[in-house]
Parts: sequence; structure tokens; C-alpha cells
Amino acid sequence: LRLTQRFGGLVALRIRIGTVNAWAILDTAATHSIGNEYLRKALGIHRDFDPSRDAVIADVAAGTLPAIVAATPVMTLGKRQIAGAPLRFAALPLFERWGWQRQSAILLGLDRLTNLGRLRINYTKSQLLLPSD
Repeated sequence: LRLTQRFGGLVALRIRIGTVNAWAILDTAATHSIGNEYLRKALGIHRDFDPSRDAVIADVAAGTLPAIVAATPVMTLGKRQIAGAPLRFAALPLFERWGWQRQSAILLGLDRLTNLGRLRINYTKSQLLLPSD
């Protein structure tokens, strides 16, 4: 898969969630993947935060933030697919800092990345290599 290095060397790639194209940052330090508000709306998830079924996440810059948890369709990275599963959506300040508040974006955490097996990044060729590549 073709990668782009952005924001000081972070690895980004284009993915598809259902019918929605999105930018994804590989975040191997994150336990959970987090989509931005634009992605949530593009996926047709239109509801307010409900503390009885949603989550609160910790953000270094903003303290705690409400995160809507909702089921999502299959995520596609190249030819690989990750089954749909609940995803957290939040207005993380970094999405705004990176200029991604008006386009679909997601931080891919370990909850999704571990489903892909062992990942390798070839920085020279700007490629993400998945098992069987």
C-alpha cells in the first residue's frame, strides 16, 4: 500500500470504510482507533453523545473528551479488509491541527491494526507491507 509521510514523519494512507474514503494515520501507541467528526457524519451516524452507551477518552492536549461509539462497515486497506466493529468518534484537537476537520480521517489504533498481522513499513519506497505482500 502506498504511504505518505505527513506531519513530521507520521505514516498516512488512504483507506475506505464502507463507501467512504478517508485518510488514516497508523497509531501503534493507541489502544483504540478514533475517527473524526467528519467521518462519523459521512458514515451516516447522526446522534448526540449518550453517556450510557458511549465513551470518554483521554487526550493529552484537551483532557477528557466525549466519544460517540458506533458500529461501522468493513474497513478496506488495499486488498485487505477488517470486519466492521464499533469505532470511537471524537473531535480530537489534532484533527484540527492537521487540517483534517473537513475531511474523513481516522487514527488507526491497535484494535484495528492487530487484525492485519505483522506490518512492515518500507520508508524508502513509501510502502506499507502486509502479510502475504
